[in-house]
Amino acid sequence: MVASRTGCAVELRLDESELNEDQIRELFARPHNPTLIASYVSNGGADLTDAVKSLSTAILAGADMVDIGLWIPKDRRAWLVNLAFN
Repeated sequence: MVASRTGCAVELRLDESELNEDQIRELFARPHNPTLIASYVSNGGADLTDAVKSLSTAILAGADMVDIGLWIPKDRRAWLVNLAFN
């Protein structure tokens, strides 16, 4: 169990993890404190398909916040933003 201060947040870099879709879903679906932020950072060689799949899985599972990088093409960013707000 992890103890945290009120108002704290943890960013989970999905690009650096070896989590599969089921593990991402399980992680973000659990009740959590602190706030969980899903992110996928490109280091120039990121797989766009994997980024969109990982972020959308986190959103649908209940991520508190999502960091959607500007390196993701505008149409896919818009799709992820729409998914997060609905």
